[in-house]
Amino acid sequence: INAEYGNQDGTYTVQYHTKASGNHKVNVTLKGKTISNGIVSVPSSQDTDAAKSYAPGAGVVIASTAEPAEFIIQAVDTAGNTVTRGGDHFRVQVTSSNGQTIKHK
Repeated sequence: INAEYGNQDGTYTVQYHTKASGNHKVNVTLKGKTISNGIVSVPSSQDTDAAKSYAPGAGVVIASTAEPAEFIIQAVDTAGNTVTRGGDHFRVQVTSSNGQTIKHK
């Protein structure tokens, strides 16, 4: 990315668009030399994509009245990357064969 045209006040505006989640290295140089805080690690994340997220585990295959059924939810972002942060608000509702909502712990 070239930042050749400044804002006429000694600053330069730079924009970039990451394509995947994760830590990205940003290296800013001038005439081949790194500026004082020119190498930084910038975390990048994308919105979790419900269509790409999935729920593996026995609890989505079979359940028993003798023990709790369990599964996990794997959040995946729009680029297909595993999301490594929390905070998404998934909602799970289990309904019995007679239409009653099953309470969970």
